[in-house]
Amino acid sequence: MQAKLGSDRFEVVALSIDRAGAGVVRKFYDEIGIEHLTLYIDPTMKAQRTLRIFGIPATILLGPDGMELGRLGRTRIASGKDMATEPDSGVHETGWLCPLRRYMLVVAGGHLVWEFAHMPLYTLWNTGSPGEIVFGALHCTGGDVLIALSAIMLALFLAGTPRWPAERLVIVVSLTVAIGLGYTIFSEWLNIEVRGAWAYREIMPIVPVIGAGLSPVLQWIVVPLAAFWLVLKPAPTPPREKLG
Repeated sequence: MQAKLGSDRFEVVALSIDRAGAGVVRKFYDEIGIEHLTLYIDPTMKAQRTLRIFGIPATILLGPDGMELGRLGRTRIASGKDMATEPDSGVHETGWLCPLRRYMLVVAGGHLVWEFAHMPLYTLWNTGSPGEIVFGALHCTGGDVLIALSAIMLALFLAGTPRWPAERLVIVVSLTVAIGLGYTIFSEWLNIEVRGAWAYREIMPIVPVIGAGLSPVLQWIVVPLAAFWLVLKPAPTPPREKLG
């Protein structure tokens, strides 16, 4: 593409994140006959997070103002399509499955910690055996994971695009939190007021109007937002070493 379209208005910038260094990349260039690309290398791999690349190789098209115009994920690149002759036929892919998996792993860990941490706010802390308390926390964590997965999948179905999280990130995050929080408030009411499956101790702060405990309400705000931030936060712009 650089050989066909390269000019003062268009340049292909090839960035390698190979930790083995420039030597390995130069050898690869020589083997496949690359002659028109300047080699850039980022052994820190921070560029992958900064650019929100969740699968490699990936191609990102930037406009003159530095704003992203589109991208191609590894599936299309591996198919061998010639981007120089088919520049407008690409399907924008970002590999949303990878960030979704990472999000669920972080969410699961966050809910596990929270469930054990706020267990003293429930009557089970006084009435249950150590084994029952551990089982209760693990059982609730399993439910949390299912709720979290359902919430984000429903949010993606309602508002996501194939380019998520590069597109519509805020609305999907907002919907995910709203769905999870809404279900939790309903579940707390159902299991405390109707079924009597669990109960709060007197030390549990209660949120006015909705009548739910403050801890589970905060849990379904803090944990998903923290997970999204940890998974999707941009890294500082990495220095690029230009090699002749």
